[in-house]
Amino acid sequence: MLKSCPFCGGDVIKHCGLAGTKSPKIVFFQCQEYSCGAMVSFNNTRVTHHPSLAVFNWEERTAHKAEWIRSEEGYIYCSSCKREVRDFGGRHESNFCPSCGADMRRKDNAEQFKE
Repeated sequence: MLKSCPFCGGDVIKHCGLAGTKSPKIVFFQCQEYSCGAMVSFNNTRVTHHPSLAVFNWEERTAHKAEWIRSEEGYIYCSSCKREVRDFGGRHESNFCPSCGADMRRKDNAEQFKE
């Protein structure tokens, strides 16, 4: 089982496919969550064309932590990328920032936006 999607936390599968007719196969990772659907590959030919190295790098990535912040105007934004996210009835439902992939799973985040 691969590490989850850095953008939504969904399940991810590995693909090997062609980048072009004369290109070698590349390895990429695809999120299985319909609402996300992120596809990620590495911009490094040494890694991209070698499945075992690509999987190693996928698994070794570090997830940066952040937190949801509510502005004085009532907007919720990511402390890492500063992008505004949707407010779902007074709480934010995602464990990851949809813009930068920051991991928002902190114990105090769940309490922070309860009504």
